[in-house]
Amino acid sequence: MEPRIQSQEDSPRLSTLVGEIVTDVQTLVRQELRLARTELKQDWVRVKNATALFIGATIFGALGFGFALLALAHGFMALGFPPGFAYALVGGGLLAVGLCCYFLAKRWLKAMSAMPEISEHLSEAKQMLTHGPKIEILKRPVEGL
Repeated sequence: MEPRIQSQEDSPRLSTLVGEIVTDVQTLVRQELRLARTELKQDWVRVKNATALFIGATIFGALGFGFALLALAHGFMALGFPPGFAYALVGGGLLAVGLCCYFLAKRWLKAMSAMPEISEHLSEAKQMLTHGPKIEILKRPVEGL
């Protein structure tokens, strides 16, 4: 059997090959976009359901906490405290916990400073876009050279 030699007419032209590659890339990009859109829709449904459950948990938790506080106030009344004092005692305890949470959160926010990091990254990005990457030059000679 003699090997067949392809003639110029039998081999595909470069423009045809490039056209097929472009078509394949376009198809691949469309499929990836379709997949990403489907995944986003599924994630959105999960987030929506989880949010609804968190809202329900918050409502029922707040109601349960309210009834527990009411029971605590009635417990103080059962110990002989006047009703006004019992409710004031429970309210004062809640106020103390709330103030502690407020000042702790305020201290954490003061300690956290994200803005300098963000502005530093933005200035680095601006530097790269306008002047190219920043290249550091060694000031001292490297040993062994």
